[in-house]
Amino acid sequence: MNIRHNWTKQDDYYVYCLYVLKITDTQKLEKVAQDIGCKLGSLKMRIKNFEYIDTKTTGLSNYGKISEEVYRELKNNLQKEQYVISEFKNKFRF
Repeated sequence: MNIRHNWTKQDDYYVYCLYVLKITDTQKLEKVAQDIGCKLGSLKMRIKNFEYIDTKTTGLSNYGKISEEVYRELKNNLQKEQYVISEFKNKFRF
């Protein structure tokens, strides 16, 4: 049975952090995927969604509405972006 992960705004905050911090280490990605409750491949695809939202040229263009909202929210508010990144680093210790 294949259970599809329902992405939350909090999940996308984590993925945004992975994207902007350019974290690609598999062990670190697996740690976040496990915390979120999704497969590693799904997490990597979600990172590619943020790449597309950011660049409009590379990455995966089939992104969710929540991902775009999170991207716009954090890119337009440096203070909130720094807070979210700080919380992410504290939670995952990287």
